[in-house]
Amino acid sequence: MPETSTDNRRGRPRCGKARQCILDAALQMKAEKPISRISIEGIARYAGTGKSTIYRWWPSKGLLFLEAYLHKREVPDDASFADLAVEYFAGGCGRMLVQLLGEAQHDAALMSALHTELFDRMHSAYQSSDMSPGRYESALGKLVFHLMTQPDAFTSDEVEQIVAAYYDEEKPTLRSVAGKVLP
Repeated sequence: MPETSTDNRRGRPRCGKARQCILDAALQMKAEKPISRISIEGIARYAGTGKSTIYRWWPSKGLLFLEAYLHKREVPDDASFADLAVEYFAGGCGRMLVQLLGEAQHDAALMSALHTELFDRMHSAYQSSDMSPGRYESALGKLVFHLMTQPDAFTSDEVEQIVAAYYDEEKPTLRSVAGKVLP
């Protein structure tokens, strides 16, 4: 997630070390409890910074956690759809994504940032693949639905298997049974 511009900002210059301490504190606290039970005050206390320092960089808790989530991923710009799916949906990353999606239900800026930083990137990777549009949407839908409804996190192998199944040849559907296109 790009850093917020510091042009025309009041107060002391921002310290990169404090920023990293805040991101680290957020991730460490997330390892202990869900995002919904973590407060900005608690993160500030844990990071040894002031609450106002956090709000200068991130206007909401959700945006702070999204940056922490993305910051810990080192995925190349030209990563494939499959690589991004494994990186974003497997293990603890997938569990954190579920919590970010939950937070986004009442944080429009977070929802917009999730689209821009995550789903638009996955869409771009899909467009450079040989997966058909319907199959991309089905694969992404299956991944998100599983995350939202299953208590266990995906393994990398499970994510790879789901994505690979959608790269396979088109399977017949009710709309194309016996060579007839149904309405």
